[in-house]
Amino acid sequence: MVNPYEACREAQPVVHQSPSFVLSPALLLCMSVGFMILSFRYLSLPLLASAVIASAIQSRRSHALAWTLSLLFCVASFSPIDVFSLRMPCGKPKPGVRLVRVVIGLPAHTSCVERYGEYVAFGCSASPFSPMWVVVWH
Repeated sequence: MVNPYEACREAQPVVHQSPSFVLSPALLLCMSVGFMILSFRYLSLPLLASAVIASAIQSRRSHALAWTLSLLFCVASFSPIDVFSLRMPCGKPKPGVRLVRVVIGLPAHTSCVERYGEYVAFGCSASPFSPMWVVVWH
C-alpha cells in the first residue's frame, strides 16, 4: 500500500501561470494591430516580431522582455522617423544613407528643392501620424 504522504513528497511541484501569461499574446496582438492602423512604421516591425516571439516563450524573463518590446513598439510606431519608404526621393539626390524630409500634399517642386535639397512626397492622403523624416539610401 502506498503511503499518501510519500506520494505527495515525490510529486513534482505544480507551477501556476498567472493570467497575464495567457493574456499577453492576445493583448499584444490587439495592441499591435491598433497601432499599425493608426501609424504604420517599418521601423517598428522588428520590435513587433521580437515581442511576439518573446511572448510565446513561457518564462518570467521573456514575459518582461515581451512587455518591454511592446512598449518600444508603441513608441517606435509614433516616431517622427521611418526607415523605409516605397517612394523615391525627389530633387537633388545624394549618395549614401541619409535622412530626407517628408512633404505631405501636392508639393511645389522648385521651392521644396530650394528648401530641402531633396524630399519624399507622401501625397495628399497622409495620416496625422505620418513621419517627418525618412531614411533613404542609394
